[in-house]
Amino acid sequence: MKKFVKAMILCFVIFVIYPTTNAFAANTYVAGTDGEWKELETVGTCPSKIWVFNLYADNGNSIYNGWVKSEQDWYYISRRIMVDPGNKCINSTTNGWIVIDRGSAGARWYLFAPGGKLVQKSGWEQNAQGKWMYFIPGDYGLATNESLVINGTKYYFDSNGYMK
Repeated sequence: MKKFVKAMILCFVIFVIYPTTNAFAANTYVAGTDGEWKELETVGTCPSKIWVFNLYADNGNSIYNGWVKSEQDWYYISRRIMVDPGNKCINSTTNGWIVIDRGSAGARWYLFAPGGKLVQKSGWEQNAQGKWMYFIPGDYGLATNESLVINGTKYYFDSNGYMK
């Protein structure tokens, strides 16, 4: 029985720590149709305000992850809280790069602007170090840990999204 309880606790921890939502897949919500944004006041010693997304038909499930489309912009929520690289109280990164689906085969890097809006880049980009990256059109994430055929040529991209 103890092994079963430990296994159940481990499964719960993995589910909470490593969300499993592929970009723009099943967990996609539209602000105003599926739910609404709510701004929380200062929490504890955190000077920044935090945005959460509340589903209209929540059914008591307060832990969910996914993409929210608000007008023409995309935002990502993790445990209802909007990912915002400009808010140091809720995110450990300040450079805007966040991995969605960390630990899964579909893990991919996305770039977010301060305020939480997804930066919608498509196609090739060369960084300051001269390394090439490819933003997948319509997905806006970096090609990561995969091979792609682009304009008839096959390319491989590593775990950081750089072409090899």
